[in-house]
Amino acid sequence: MKLVRDILNLFFPPYCITCDEVVDEPASFCNHCRSKVEIINPPFCIKCGIPFKAKDVESHLCGVCLNGKNDWFNLGRSAGIYDFPLKDTLFALKYSKKMKAIKVIKKIIKESNLKLENDMFDFIVPMPLHYSTLLKRGFNQAELIADILLEILSKPVVTTVLKKIAKTKDQTKLGKDERFENVKGAFTVLNREKIKGKKMLLVDDVITTGATLKEAAKVLKKAGASEVSWFTFLRGAN
Repeated sequence: MKLVRDILNLFFPPYCITCDEVVDEPASFCNHCRSKVEIINPPFCIKCGIPFKAKDVESHLCGVCLNGKNDWFNLGRSAGIYDFPLKDTLFALKYSKKMKAIKVIKKIIKESNLKLENDMFDFIVPMPLHYSTLLKRGFNQAELIADILLEILSKPVVTTVLKKIAKTKDQTKLGKDERFENVKGAFTVLNREKIKGKKMLLVDDVITTGATLKEAAKVLKKAGASEVSWFTFLRGAN
């Protein structure tokens, strides 16, 4: 098999997921792009997971969490920073449908020190897409990321409790206040009995303002969930 792979690589060499540089293995970064990767590891906020610039401190609560502004969730974690080349990797998956990007995403998530344990959650809930977006894209990137967490946490992925019922505007083109307004009433809970008293881990590709995750957490808690935490592949830079 190695001989066959070597011959294929000779005629069809693999390229870096984010540039045109030839690499040794498919679904990987070249040395230059890899050097730009920012993986989130401690020290970070023990609640929301935001990384601290000072690296000689212990993980602790950040000022925002201390002030109670993040009381809408129990725990938040992200694997990397929303910047080149991880941002480009995510875009390659979402907008160019380069499915090999999910292999890179998986590697990055497994390299990060998430400080997540399987007894923290009852099940994993990927953020749903509106049916029109799902039909156009052909897949839900949050479900692909949730499947990676299933391997890590050994908790079931449940896609039948949360539904996106409103076709919202592209959040990336809106200001902070507009983003919160844009997602109001966008989600509904389908199976209240299933989530009653349960601890859930919401999964999405990226968090910036937190508007989308906050709206989803609100409806889940209103429907009876005891705890809602979240995980995203990337988070906006400080």
